[in-house]
Amino acid sequence: MQKLFLLFFIFLCFSFCQGQSVVNTPSQYESTWRLKQIIRDRLNRDEKANPISFEDIKGSPYLTQNFETAQLIINDSIYGSFPMRYNIYNDEIQIMDPNVAQLNNSNNEEFDALLKLNGTIVKFKDATLLLNDLAGLEKYSNTYIMQLFEGKKFSLYQKKTCKLTPAEKAASPNQSDRAAKFNIYDAYYLYNHNKKEGFELSLKKKDLKLDFQNDFEAVYTFIKKEKVKKKSPESLLVFLEFLNNLN
Repeated sequence: MQKLFLLFFIFLCFSFCQGQSVVNTPSQYESTWRLKQIIRDRLNRDEKANPISFEDIKGSPYLTQNFETAQLIINDSIYGSFPMRYNIYNDEIQIMDPNVAQLNNSNNEEFDALLKLNGTIVKFKDATLLLNDLAGLEKYSNTYIMQLFEGKKFSLYQKKTCKLTPAEKAASPNQSDRAAKFNIYDAYYLYNHNKKEGFELSLKKKDLKLDFQNDFEAVYTFIKKEKVKKKSPESLLVFLEFLNNLN
């Protein structure tokens, strides 16, 4: 079985490396060393005299800074557990050879990006990512989304995006330079299993009337009473429990 996993890992990396040789390869198949070079080029475009290094950027593009052992599932088949981490900025799951991971060096760049195959699920210790193919979430088609709650009626997903704010020189001597920074943004989506469609979660009254036409009063009352907030994952999970128990 271990040999099967090793062969599968080699296949993933080989396929990825093959993709690197193709002109105009999609960005989701770029390895991280290439991503860093792209960012360096962008940051240094107007900073030739004082180049900015990747390490000087504030924040992080990763869900977790270090590699973690995560389970890889494709089309309901478990292919094993490998050292992986999610790069939000480039929307790629990086996978490392287990033998390299034993060196316990999170800065080691000897890894590649997991190919985006339909039915892919990656289970980290504290997060489950899946390659999105849900109806209603087409704007994030073929990107990774996080599954926060799975219910019979409603499931909850989180989409993380990361944007890079370039460094900026101070406009005057009285101001300070602004460092380059990674900024991470969160959006939440509900998936209605009965209607087989998803929609962005909004807690505004006018949106709730549209999204929960038949249960608006009960839903709105619960949100107000329990003080449900999108910035509070705990309250969102309580809200999902409520939705899945509605008659």
